[in-house]
Amino acid sequence: AAELLSLGDFDISLNLANCLLTTGNTAEAIPQFREALRLKPDSVEVLGRLAWLLATEADAKNRDAAEAIRLARRACDLSNNNDPRSLLSLSAALAEASQFTEALATITQATTAAQTSGQTNLTNILNHLSELFRAGKPFHEEKPN
Repeated sequence: AAELLSLGDFDISLNLANCLLTTGNTAEAIPQFREALRLKPDSVEVLGRLAWLLATEADAKNRDAAEAIRLARRACDLSNNNDPRSLLSLSAALAEASQFTEALATITQATTAAQTSGQTNLTNILNHLSELFRAGKPFHEEKPN
């Protein structure tokens, strides 16, 4: 019964985090993602989503490159470096930490993983990030109006 309760709590935290993101409340979504991760520490999805937010958030006060790298590396390890979204989060986190050479190498891995898994919908963002990283710039989400 406790397992079911925890899974329910995890789903509630994750759904709330996603709803907050959808409405532009990233600062409030981050603690909900952290709570979901506390409840299910090996969730590749949550590790990657939180890493992405901490690396790319429009508001600099919500960014944390070191934590983003740690979370994204964990997601990549758990997915055997085959999950393009985890690799995408890692590349963004590395760029946020000004590690552009490694960020570009990771983008290449993400591109291969996306093609292998048929996730061609990621091609545009992967290409865009490659251009930014080659120019020595990190990617940040745009501030909502």
